[in-house]
Amino acid sequence: MARAPQRTPSAPLAGELLKLNLDTVRAYLLKEEFRQFFDARSPTLANRFLKRWRRRAYRTKLQPLAQFARMLTHHRPLILNWFRTGRCHSSGAVEGLNLKAKPALRRAFGFRVEPQIIFLN
Repeated sequence: MARAPQRTPSAPLAGELLKLNLDTVRAYLLKEEFRQFFDARSPTLANRFLKRWRRRAYRTKLQPLAQFARMLTHHRPLILNWFRTGRCHSSGAVEGLNLKAKPALRRAFGFRVEPQIIFLN
């Protein structure tokens, strides 16, 4: 999983923003903290990090963060598989195939005879 290089805001600006306690600042800080998830060395550490981060996201009472945390909880076993494989396998190939298959299935909707479906390609 690729990620963008981390930006470090200047210390005085970050301190002033923290004093404001805005929702956007809290969301930004949680987003930056989530980057550490990809540095976990084992599935156990990654799972522990996810649980703690999820709790913090729920406590912010920011709907988009809570929604993201729920999605992470739902897909946690699949996400942790990336750590179990040594962080070297990506699902990009499968996603690419899905991207090609879904439009073909949509175009074929309603056809009952195999030759008609083959003719669409």
